[in-house]
Amino acid sequence: MKKILSVLLFVLFLNPVLPVLAQETQSITDEKMMILPPGKIDNLFGQNHSYSVYLRGNGEVVVNAKFVFTNENAADFNTFVLKTDGQTLNNLVAYQIVKEPECVSYTPTSVCIQYRDADYSYLWGAKYLKADVDYDGEKLAVVLPRTIAENNTSAVFLYYRSFDFTRKELAGYNYNFSSFKVNTAIQNIAVGINTDSDIYLKGVTSAVDYAYPSTTDIAIAGNENKSAKLDQIINTIGYGKITKNASNLAANEQFEVKGEFATSYLGLYAQEIVISIGIILFTLFILLVGVKKLTRRGQPESIIFQSFGLAFASSLTLTLITSLVYLFTKSNTYIQYQIGILVIFLLIFLVLLYASLFLAPVIYMGLKHGVGWGLTTLFMTIFLLALMSGIAVFILLGTDVQKPFSIYSRSVDLEKSL
Repeated sequence: MKKILSVLLFVLFLNPVLPVLAQETQSITDEKMMILPPGKIDNLFGQNHSYSVYLRGNGEVVVNAKFVFTNENAADFNTFVLKTDGQTLNNLVAYQIVKEPECVSYTPTSVCIQYRDADYSYLWGAKYLKADVDYDGEKLAVVLPRTIAENNTSAVFLYYRSFDFTRKELAGYNYNFSSFKVNTAIQNIAVGINTDSDIYLKGVTSAVDYAYPSTTDIAIAGNENKSAKLDQIINTIGYGKITKNASNLAANEQFEVKGEFATSYLGLYAQEIVISIGIILFTLFILLVGVKKLTRRGQPESIIFQSFGLAFASSLTLTLITSLVYLFTKSNTYIQYQIGILVIFLLIFLVLLYASLFLAPVIYMGLKHGVGWGLTTLFMTIFLLALMSGIAVFILLGTDVQKPFSIYSRSVDLEKSL
């Protein structure tokens, strides 16, 4: 009984002390957890690279690039090195982007006791320090005006032009843009492909025209200048009409983006057009050979041309109806976003109309001249329908290309904004 009373008294005595000990332990733990090494937050698994690639009608490529990196060396450094595949890079301009550290912990009297590196994923109110660039054809060294201490983060803006990322084709260009290589891992990389307003880019689903600055636009006089307009331009780096992303690139690994562009819609699909014309000519040649063989076997030419004429008329009518329906639904927002009784009846009517126009010539030729001519009409209808549908799609897509609109003015005079 005495032992039980002793244990109860000990527990009662210890009970008010336990919360205090736990509170002190938790406070110490939280304080230690809050003290994180600067520069290890945004780039924990490597650097972050962004490119905006602008394709011009003469085959030239204009590139804006932003690189966010952390000094992982044991000592301070002031040279950021990039590696290429030997491309010729012209009009090189570089700036070190500087943002002040952000306070993440305050005392009760509003005194900052802990900082972390600024977030370089967005830029508002950043400073731009002109940096020297040394490029020997393989390595590009950016000499930073401000030294980066160990575990600290900084960023570089790079502007250059080149003709080595494009290749002239039949009536347009193929582009094959490759990123820079670095001696460390790249956590995230984004490449935005853009064009001049009069350039057609294959695979485009966006009509936004991301403006790019000229060499004059980015010529910031002096050091440690701020520019709201340059902030806007750099914040669009990595976005485009076509945007490609990759992550977790190993050291010295490149990211490539390929595609095609031309100064006209026909030029953009010149190769496909030539191939299609070749297929059509080859098919017509086969049809002519088949007609000659049939006439030699005693088949009347009138039946042959009747079958071809019915197949042609059926295919043309179906293609025209489909094109009109497409244009009507595109211009009618009610049809696009509503599924009512009117739309259901319209669909049923179209299905019955399509079936009648497609099968009527086949059934007619089969009943009048036999199953063989019915099947012949069927195959010719399918072939001609596929051919006309391809032409219609090409024409409709060509007229459906939206003119890009710029999110920022191209006539950007950054020097006046400083």
